[in-house]
Amino acid sequence: MHSHTLIFYKIIKKEVSFISIIVLVIVYILISVRQIGRVHLQSWQIMLGGALTVLITRQISFSQAFNSINFDIIIFLGCMFIVGEAFGRSGYIKHLSFVVFKKAKNMNQLLLFIIFSLGLLSPFFINDTMVIVSTPLIIYIAKKHNISAKPLLLTMAFAVTTGSVLSPIGNPQNLLIALNSNMENPFLTFFRYLTIPTLINLFIIFIMIKLFFKDHFKNESLNHIKDEINDEKLANLSRISFFSNVYSYRHKNFHCFNRIRRCL
Repeated sequence: MHSHTLIFYKIIKKEVSFISIIVLVIVYILISVRQIGRVHLQSWQIMLGGALTVLITRQISFSQAFNSINFDIIIFLGCMFIVGEAFGRSGYIKHLSFVVFKKAKNMNQLLLFIIFSLGLLSPFFINDTMVIVSTPLIIYIAKKHNISAKPLLLTMAFAVTTGSVLSPIGNPQNLLIALNSNMENPFLTFFRYLTIPTLINLFIIFIMIKLFFKDHFKNESLNHIKDEINDEKLANLSRISFFSNVYSYRHKNFHCFNRIRRCL
């Protein structure tokens, strides 16, 4: 009787895993196509549908689902969205676009500036943070120079994602690798083995964007005009909030990292 029960348990466990995989595949497909027939779907609707499906089919319990929510991340990203909005309203985004990209004389140079400035900052400022702050910056640059925002936004997304692999705190996946691999010095190890591959892939981003969006890149020169900050007080407050949030998040990651390493 016990052997039959064990076999039944294994069958049920396999079915549970199989359902989870099916749900995951369907979610990824729907996020890619964003449409079922004539019905257009938003990413949050697809993710919510997938979450409800695994809950209803009892792939995980409600308590497990609730405990898996990282409220620190949610609060951090919420605060960064507020800071990003403050950057825009104060005019600091416009000022920052001139400071960062004023030496880019044409589209090729602008593309390289976006790739390497954002790509090499993301390992230290966390990729999510860079995307939140950089998105309105890229959109403003596109409007200012009357160019398509699509290739620039894709460039920014690829650069931030690629650059974030350079350090153990650049993205959550790297942090998990660093925590579970028993590395003696994660930062040194990441820099030692990933610097050259990261730089190569950043150059590949430039080539691929040029290849797929060749019609968007003309030899026209870019004229940069300095924009003044509208609200100096709000801009200063935004800068302080930005760096304090990033520092707090990184400090917590360092503390968590060191604490877990001592336990291993």
